Amino acid sequence: MFPFLGKMMEITKGTLKLEPKILMVNEDFVSVIIQFSASRDNALMSMAGVDLLKIQNGQIKEVWLFSEDQEAENTFWGK
Repeated sequence: MFPFLGKMMEITKGTLKLEPKILMVNEDFVSVIIQFSASRDNALMSMAGVDLLKIQNGQIKEVWLFSEDQEAENTFWGK
């Protein structure tokens, strides 16, 4: 996950901002309601999301990311 975040910081020239709002835990799963924003090449993005992480033996094993507006986020990242 950290290499992925590092690449996002590189692409946005350090403008990526992640603001966790609510953290919830249920056994091996952690969900985080998050506000995130970034800019790149005259494009701006700011929206809410939910990150769902599966934790095993104290390590992140799987990650699912949900965006408030997946189409807008895909456009921002050039997908």
